[in-house]
Amino acid sequence: MKRTAGDRIDGWLGWLLAVTGVVVYGLTMERTVSWWDCGEFMATSRWLEVGHPPGAPMYSLLAHCMMLLGGAETAALWSNGLSALAGGLTCGFMYWTLRLMGGEGWKGRVGSAVGVLCYLFCDTAWFSATESEVYALATLVASVAVWCTMRWAKEEERSRAPRWLLVAVAVTAMGVGVHQLVLLTVPAMAVIYVWKVREMKKEGKCSRRRNRRLMVKVGLPALIVVAMGLSVYMMVPIRAKANTPINEGNPSTVESFKKYLRRDTYAKAPLWPRSWKMRKGDEGHYKVWRRNGGDLELLLTYQMGYMYGRYLMWNFAGRFSNEQGFGSAQDGQMATGIAPVDKILVGTTAKVPDKMMRKSHNVYYLLPLALGIFGMVWQWRRRRWGFWTIMALFLTGGVVLGIYLNHPVYEPRERDYAYVLSFYAFAMWIGVGAEGLQEMLEQVKRKRGREIGKWAVTAVAVAAPVLMACQNWDDHDRSQRKTARDTARNLLESCDQDAILISYGDNDTFPLWYVQEVERYRRDVTLMNVNLAGGSPALYKLLAENNWERPVYFTHYMANAYSKFYTDRLRLEGNVYRLCKEETDAVGVEEFLRHLENMKWEGLDKAYIDPLSRMFLEQYWRDVLVLTDTLIAEGRMEEAHWVLDKTRGEIPLDKIGDLTIVLKVAESYKAAGDEDEGEKQKAELRERVAEWKKYYSKVSRSFTKYMTHRTSALEEISKAVEK
Repeated sequence: MKRTAGDRIDGWLGWLLAVTGVVVYGLTMERTVSWWDCGEFMATSRWLEVGHPPGAPMYSLLAHCMMLLGGAETAALWSNGLSALAGGLTCGFMYWTLRLMGGEGWKGRVGSAVGVLCYLFCDTAWFSATESEVYALATLVASVAVWCTMRWAKEEERSRAPRWLLVAVAVTAMGVGVHQLVLLTVPAMAVIYVWKVREMKKEGKCSRRRNRRLMVKVGLPALIVVAMGLSVYMMVPIRAKANTPINEGNPSTVESFKKYLRRDTYAKAPLWPRSWKMRKGDEGHYKVWRRNGGDLELLLTYQMGYMYGRYLMWNFAGRFSNEQGFGSAQDGQMATGIAPVDKILVGTTAKVPDKMMRKSHNVYYLLPLALGIFGMVWQWRRRRWGFWTIMALFLTGGVVLGIYLNHPVYEPRERDYAYVLSFYAFAMWIGVGAEGLQEMLEQVKRKRGREIGKWAVTAVAVAAPVLMACQNWDDHDRSQRKTARDTARNLLESCDQDAILISYGDNDTFPLWYVQEVERYRRDVTLMNVNLAGGSPALYKLLAENNWERPVYFTHYMANAYSKFYTDRLRLEGNVYRLCKEETDAVGVEEFLRHLENMKWEGLDKAYIDPLSRMFLEQYWRDVLVLTDTLIAEGRMEEAHWVLDKTRGEIPLDKIGDLTIVLKVAESYKAAGDEDEGEKQKAELRERVAEWKKYYSKVSRSFTKYMTHRTSALEEISKAVEK
């Protein structure tokens, strides 16, 4: 394709947007480990170990190379940097793809840039690009594959065109080693291919002979590059055979490798029925969503509406909060900033108080959503092939994926990251809409001779990404947050030398893997996740083999799950419970104090604290208050005061959402002999409660009836504070 001056401008603008994305994501990315699978990906990538099925060997290789650029303390920075780099480059390829789809001159350039920036600053893309997860890199692979296919379609020198198809196939094949999400681009690529072939037939340039020649020229090489791209998966059994410290599923044989790739350890979701995963206690949850319509109603209301439509609105209309939604009236719901709409969505138009820790209350006044819908309609009328290309990506990455995933009610975490390609497609429509808006104004001027504020309309289009950036920055800035790492370190510091620490869930395990495997911290402690090791039989075997030779500790998750089997034998020492041979006191005071000397939290005064981090901080405070109560009961007031001061200095109480903890801290200060500090904390709590009550008084009754657990608890706190 012959390059013109306009092409060179587009090239530079694409790179400018890519650099902008890298800078934004780089400034706001987490500097250390994040929650969920991030710790696992970091730990397995650092030494090329084996993670959960079906594996992500290409991601691991690239993350491993990035982490080699830093030492133990900076490896996480480089690993997160891979996602930031991928997120930024995705912006560049999205711009170049939009330019290939049409749009002349500066109208097209401005419109494409608006779409790209809306994607850059949207909730899901920004979240994925600031942590060590596969989704930012998978989206980059998908965007490159679509761009390459578009380059093939637009290549004027047809003899050179097939190379772009080969690159697209190769990139897609290698991308499977990042995440199978990249396969969702295939329908969009097929639309481009079919459109181009039809166009060539109309021009008489696509004879059967030429088609056969193309198949020969592309078919066999394509099979070769697919095999080469997928060959990265051979790393999995090779590393499993080496018996790496983290070796999930041990896929070292042909049979175990097949099971690993098939994800046999996970439950398989069928396409029907939609209520396939009916766990204990779920009957009531399913009843809410399927009522009289059965599984079809569940599909439409919950899986398509709540688990996809809500996420789409988060990204392009607004979000009430980032508290996980379980169908509640406000938590995790969408919001817009438009009073009548929000009255319907969340029951009030009142401003959310700052002291309710709602930095994640982000609203865009429906501007990005309206631009995207307008772009969809505009493209349908003007560039039908482009419409079907984006629509294919939008549907396969959204509705079709949602049908395939068959979400149970309810998921353990929000799943918006799974639909990132659908949001990528919608952002492309925003770009088309911003361009179409400018073109429409010119048409009005030509037909009616009227000048409509061109610059004003351009400003409205540009306002969409600016608004999204301003609204989203504070709660997407993770640069000061170290809660996952500090949680893991404090768990390890709660253990004696050469201990065995037994965990149960992802979030009390993966950060531990990270600090041990990447930061090489407290490697004297042996970790065991009961779920991954084989359940209770594996635990009992370990305890029998240990024969009380090494101290054994349980995390809170583990203690909650197994306490009934060890009645009165679990003793709180720091943030973990020690398993004792005989009945023991509930708290090991001296051990707790000794461990507390080395336990600490960094930078919480400046960091934005997400709900999951807050949960672990609150658990830490509860443990400390148990210790404080015991010290006060023993008359050790000075030590109790020191414990309270140390914890409050590291975990400010305004980061705590559970007001019963704040009240308990105030009462503990008074019980420890510090009346002034206790009254000060009560006064601050009283102000906070008053602000919350004032807000809830403005919520309509039709909503508050679903929020009685929250309003009742607030009323109880209010009465306790006034005593």
